[in-house]
Amino acid sequence: MMQNAKFCPTHWFFKLFVINAEQQNIKLSLNVFKQQVVNKVLVLCALMEDATKDDLKDAVIDLGLVSISYDGHSKQITSIEQIKI
Repeated sequence: MMQNAKFCPTHWFFKLFVINAEQQNIKLSLNVFKQQVVNKVLVLCALMEDATKDDLKDAVIDLGLVSISYDGHSKQITSIEQIKI
């Protein structure tokens, strides 16, 4: 049995590779699973749920500085906020 993908809801999962702005030798690979966090990233990037992978990648890169909270054990992002300078 197959289902047409355009009729399925979109559920994003992605990894962010981040560098600490204050200690640039600290680099992390963090996961975004929770739908609330995914939705927050989409809002920060001014994207809709039907955005493409490339749209999301470009928009995240353009965000600039962000403040990220994450679970140190699972490396899962729990909160993300854009830093306004």
